[in-house]
Amino acid sequence: MILDLKHCEAFPYQTEITDETARTVTGTANIRVIKNLKLKLNVQQADDEYFCQGRIEATAELECARCTKLFEQQLATDIDFIIAPEGRNRAKEENIIDDEDYVYYDNDLRADLWEILRQAVILAVSMKPLCVENCRGFCPVCGGDRNKKQCNCHNDNSKSQFAELRNLL
Repeated sequence: MILDLKHCEAFPYQTEITDETARTVTGTANIRVIKNLKLKLNVQQADDEYFCQGRIEATAELECARCTKLFEQQLATDIDFIIAPEGRNRAKEENIIDDEDYVYYDNDLRADLWEILRQAVILAVSMKPLCVENCRGFCPVCGGDRNKKQCNCHNDNSKSQFAELRNLL
C-alpha cells in the first residue's frame, strides 16, 4: 500500500486509501491472510517529516485457537506513525532506541505503508481468536472436533500429575 506524498498540497492533508489485495502473512501464529485494507489518514508536515494519524480497517483470515478452523474477522484500529526521508535515520541521530513507528519515503516522495499496517492489524487481533464465542475445540482424549460431534470420552483428571493439588482446595 503506497502513499504518494506528492499529492499532499495543503496541510493537514486527509486521504483515504483502499487495497483489496489478499496478502499472506507469515511469522504469526493465528493470522493467515489480510485483505480489504482501508486506511483513513490525516497527514501533518514538519520540515521533511510527515506525521500521520488515522484508522485502519481490514479483513483478516484467522485460525481458531481451539479448533484450528479458518474464519474471517473484521478488524479496526487506530494507527499513528512518522514518514521520514529514506536514508535518514532520525532515531540514530537523536539516540532514540525505538524507531518502529517510522516509515521511509523514497526520492519520488512515495512511502510503502504495508509493513506498519501489517503490524497494526496483527496487534488488533485478540490473543486467542475464536471462530465462535462458544467454540468447544478438540477432545483432549480422542482428538475429535467437539463442535461437530459430542464424544463419549471420559477425561480422568485423577491421573494427572497435578491431581494432588485439588486436595489443597
